[in-house]
Amino acid sequence: MNKIPFFIVKNFISPLACEQIINDLRVLKTRPNIGQNGMPKKMVLMNKINSLRLTHTFEPYIESLEDHFGFEYKGTHDIFFEWFPENYKTESPKSDGYELTKRGWQRYKEVDFTGILWLNDYNEEAPFDATYETYGGKLEFPNFDFSFNPKRGTLVVFPSAPNFVNTVSSVQMGSLTQTKFVIRSEVPYEYDKNSFDSNPKSWILD
Repeated sequence: MNKIPFFIVKNFISPLACEQIINDLRVLKTRPNIGQNGMPKKMVLMNKINSLRLTHTFEPYIESLEDHFGFEYKGTHDIFFEWFPENYKTESPKSDGYELTKRGWQRYKEVDFTGILWLNDYNEEAPFDATYETYGGKLEFPNFDFSFNPKRGTLVVFPSAPNFVNTVSSVQMGSLTQTKFVIRSEVPYEYDKNSFDSNPKSWILD
């Protein structure tokens, strides 16, 4: 069986570290922004100290990431934090490196991979603890009819190719906070689906 098209690191950081980052961000997100439809919007937050810490934590995994996808790492960029408050509604799927034009998908940024680090756990059953759990906030890949449930402390990296346009599902209870960053390759990365397992049922994160 071929490897899956995701690089996954369970326990990338501890639950305690997730809680600490959320606490550090709390001063920046006292209340959600409201969109024209009257519903809460996703907020993008910056925290340099935690961004630097996560960059250093990521360094030991670079060689394994290169081996997994077959590329030469150039750098990690744009580390920020996304807050999806309760009642946030799903946005249209998009790619971090490509946009759809009249001529088809066009690369518009030097971005080759996207990384997501969840700071909350997904839970759809009682009891529910809103201090660290979220009901909703799945990372969805509509082209594959596939999604990941958030799992705090887990990192997932995937190609920023058009195949992997993604969105975060609506949050019905609690809120979701996640770290997002992008990775550049020395040579623009071309995703080859034949190099990976094509069955999304095998991609599930336990």
